[in-house]
Parts: sequence; structure tokens; C-alpha cells
Amino acid sequence: MQEAAASAHAEISSDRCTSLSESGNLSTAPPTHASKPLAQGVNMASNLEHVPQDTSRKNRKYFTQVQPSFFVQQPVVQLEFLDNSDPTKGRVVRKKAREWVALNKKKASTSGGRKREAPKRKDHAVQRTDSVVATRQGQSLSPTGRRVVTPLGPLRDISGQKFDPFDVLPNVGRKIDHIVEYFLTSCPEEVPCCDDRYAWRSLQPFKQPSPHNSVLRAMATERVSFILWLFATTLIRDGMTGNWWSQECVHFYTIGLQEMQKASTRSVTQYTDSFFCALACFTACSNFAGQWKPAELHRDAMVRALELKGDGSAMKGLMSCNSFTRKATVWCEFHVAAQQSAAPKLPYCPPPAADPLPEPIAASSRRLTSTTLSLVPNAPEPLPYIILQLHQLSLSAIPPAANGVHQLDHRLSRTLYDTEWTLLQVLDAQRSTPALFSPVQICLTEACQLYMWTAVRCLPPILRLCDLLITRLKASICTLLAQSRNSTPGSADDGAAEAGAQPGAYAYLITWSLFVGAAIASCGPRPEYGWFKEEFWVQMGMHEEGVGDREWLRGILGYFPITDALFGLGVASLGFP
Repeated sequence: MQEAAASAHAEISSDRCTSLSESGNLSTAPPTHASKPLAQGVNMASNLEHVPQDTSRKNRKYFTQVQPSFFVQQPVVQLEFLDNSDPTKGRVVRKKAREWVALNKKKASTSGGRKREAPKRKDHAVQRTDSVVATRQGQSLSPTGRRVVTPLGPLRDISGQKFDPFDVLPNVGRKIDHIVEYFLTSCPEEVPCCDDRYAWRSLQPFKQPSPHNSVLRAMATERVSFILWLFATTLIRDGMTGNWWSQECVHFYTIGLQEMQKASTRSVTQYTDSFFCALACFTACSNFAGQWKPAELHRDAMVRALELKGDGSAMKGLMSCNSFTRKATVWCEFHVAAQQSAAPKLPYCPPPAADPLPEPIAASSRRLTSTTLSLVPNAPEPLPYIILQLHQLSLSAIPPAANGVHQLDHRLSRTLYDTEWTLLQVLDAQRSTPALFSPVQICLTEACQLYMWTAVRCLPPILRLCDLLITRLKASICTLLAQSRNSTPGSADDGAAEAGAQPGAYAYLITWSLFVGAAIASCGPRPEYGWFKEEFWVQMGMHEEGVGDREWLRGILGYFPITDALFGLGVASLGFP
């Protein structure tokens, strides 16, 4: 009887465990009393010794479904993949970055212990410390003791005082990070002597850019100016590789044209500096891309807008703008004036004069100017002044940076503007009354104009504006060569008899002009390159002392303005030994 009862009790216990395991409540239901489960477990263990092992699937199911009363669970990492074709990919990345930063700050604030209270200080010490901190942060204290914060520009990073276009640039509907990076690292200066190249931290870490002398800051204020700046930057980038009017460039051109049409309908009181910068940008882009008629139309619209702003006076309209807008509009109009060989329509409003040049550079410039004028007799004013300024700009030229971008010293900004303004006045006079100028003077002026735009201003030689300047220089050299080679030693040609010089005295001027033309014409498929190269070697054979090495050639060209960058380009293009 006892054995039968024990066997029945074991079967009942086994069935009860199986039913509990199937229902899933065994692993999670806590025991009500501590002593009963322990006693039951002992009795079950003693009774199961007499029960044969059951290897059925039903009993093993308990071990596969049972879970411990507690366990450590790792968070599941959820991967999110970006769609590279999504134009808002950059916005998604920035949004996720902000979320992680906010989450980490929240964790740091909640996990930290009790903060240690700072020791109490006296009132005058606290007030003095607040004043120092406010001064360092660009703030000031009002008479009432409240802190007045000076607003920073939208493109300034508070920590590093660098340009930071993070989430503040106008939305244009597509990714523009590569355009901004190209502009800050590899793009030629769109306006002379600006501080945009110092905004890239890896290039000039110790140079603080000025927010009032930045192309990016001025053009990113409004949507219309920013889109036209994107068009200009992409046009320069693609034009330097010969890929004019790429798909990206045409896209920004189309949107920029629509935005400009909308902006032109605003009232005169709403003509802002960004609006004038947008007109100037459109003018310059059309000009160096070879669209001469649209460039003239945009220039006329810019002049008309400034006249409306100044109640009929363009000078008043210019003076109502900030210093950067005046500098940018005047220089962009120089593009159209150089294309037309005419005087500018805007009144001359140059940047303020900077510190004078060092005395060694000024003395060398005067000495070289005297040498140049001795080889070009009877040079009327203002040609001697132009030659002097070109020598100053050449001697002060900064070698190209590691990224290949040419730079110009900020102290020469006023000199650069004065030189181009004077050259345009001389070219306008020569175009209107050519009979009053000799072929020597015309050739010298055209050579100085091409040299100023390419060697000093560092305009990429592949741009369309250089095509016109090269063609005009070739025409002036042809006239001078024909007159020089057909003249006799005793003829009164171009005033040579009055100066007691022979036509061969202009050989150095012709050599310098041919060298400059050949160096610039070699950049791109220009038909004038072959002519310049052939005539240069013919002119080399006419020198009495014979042809020497590169140092000899540098001495010959040193009588006129020359830079190391242009000399290296010309020697390579001419195949000089």
C-alpha cells in the first residue's frame, strides 16, 4: 500500500510539472512560502529515483522554454543606413548628430553626483570677474549690471572664431558641401584681397579672417546672392578644366536667373548690399564665361540700381553700401570694361589705402621703372605710372600656396585697383582716337593689360576674357613688327629719330610681349599659341649677343615686370633649354 501510494504521488508530481512547464508559468511564478517548495523538491527528488528516465519530447520541452528569474540583457543595436541619392542626406546626418549630443549631455547631467558648492566671494570680486569674462567673450556690461551680448555673424564659430556654414546657409535643394570646400581651398580669388582662404583651418590656423572682408559671408546673406555665388564658383571650377556649362552649373544658373527676376521687382528701399553683390556676381560670371552681351546687360542693370539707390547719383548709391560691396561692384565692372577696352561707367570708389610698401621694394621698383622707360622712349603719361605700379605688384607677389592658389598682399589692394583703372582710361583713349598713339604705346598698353589680369590678378588663363586680351595683344605686336622690320636704320619711325634710338631698341619690348602672350596662350587650345611661339624664337635669333640659358632670358625679361610663376609657365610652354 505504501509503495502504491508513493508511485501515485510521483506520477501526480510529474504531471503537475509537465502542465506547469507547458503553460509557461513555472519560470515566472514565485513561490508563496519558502519551506514548502524546498520540502516538495526533496520529496520529488527521492521519489524520482524510482521512476524510469523519460526521454520523450514532451519532457525536454521544459528545458527549452524555461527562463531564469533574472538575466542581463544587452541593448539591441539598430543600424540606420543613409540613402546617398537623397538630397537631404546632410540634413539627416546633422539631425542625428544633434540628437546624440543632446542625449549624451542629458546622461552626463543625470549621472553626475552632487555638485560641490563654490566658495563665496566678495561682491567686488564677482563683478570684476564678470567684466573680464564678458570682455573676452565679446560682451559688455550695461550700467545696470546686466550683460549685453554682441551678436556674432551667422558664419562665425564661437569656439574657434572661424567660418562655420553649419546649418546657416540658405537651402538650395541639393548638396553644396563640395562647392564650399572647393571655394575655401582651391578656387581663385573671386574678389581681390579677401580673407576667405584663411577660413579653412588646415591652411592658416593662426590667421583670423575678417567677417567684413569675406565673399562667402557677403553672398550667403540672401538666397538670390547665395545661388548666384554657387553658379559663379561652379562655373570657375568647371571652366578651369574646360568643361563649360556642366549640369550642376546650368542648374544653379537657372535657379539664379529666376531668383534674380523675383528680386528685381522689389522696391528701391529694399535694395540691399546682397542684391548689389548678386548683380555684380552675375556680371562677372557672364563676362569671363564669354557671354559678352548678357554681361553688358547685367552691368547696366547694376549701374541703374545704384543710381536709383542714390536718387540719380551712382556715387551716392555706392557710398550707401558697405566697404565690401563697393569693392566687389567696382572690380566686377572692371571685367566688362576690360572686355570692351572702355572706361568704367561706375565712379571710381577704390578700397582705402593700406600701409606703404617696404623701402627696399619701393626703391627696386623705381630703379626698374627707369630701366624700362629707357627701352621705351617717349612713353607719355600715365604709362610710366602704370609701369611703376606693375613693378611694385610683381616684386610683392606672394608665391603660390601649397594648394596652388595665388595670393596677393593686402597692402597692394589699392595699387591693384589704381593700376587697372588707369589702364582702362588709356585703352579707352586709344580706342577712341588711335591716331594719337604710336604702335609702341599701344603694344605696351595691351601687354600690360594682359600681364595685369593673369600674372598679377591671377585670373585663370583658360577663362574666356583672356581670349580677347591675347587676340588684341597679337594684333598690336603684328603692327609693331611690320613697322619695325620694314623701317630703315635712319628713318624717323615711331619717334625713334627724335629720341636718338633705332627700331632695334624696341626688341626687348617685343620679346617681353611675345613671352607673355605665349605663356598665356599655351593654356588651352588657342590658335594664337603657335604664332607667339614662332615669333618668339625669330625674335630670339635677332639678338646680337645670341641666345643664352634661362638666367640670360630672365635678365632680358627683367627689364619689364615679370613674376616667377609667369616665367616658369612661359619657359615650359616655349621649350626653352
